[in-house]
Amino acid sequence: MSEYRLLQKVKSLRKALMIFHGPKDNTVSIEHARHIFEAAKHPKSFVSLDNADHLLSQREDAIFVANVLVAWAERYLVYEAT
Repeated sequence: MSEYRLLQKVKSLRKALMIFHGPKDNTVSIEHARHIFEAAKHPKSFVSLDNADHLLSQREDAIFVANVLVAWAERYLVYEAT
């Protein structure tokens, strides 16, 4: 039931969504990540994290996610001229 509520919220988000998932993630299955991705409206992206764990406990994985997220999100941020 909680997955259903999550998917309903994702469907109604109306925001850009990026999903990161590591195939070896023991917290969130690839199937659950796929359901979230499929429920999301565009724009959306999915990035596979090779050997990363769910908490990004390895520094290089966290840096990779941060760099990809910054580059991707920049397109959706609204800047105000000062």
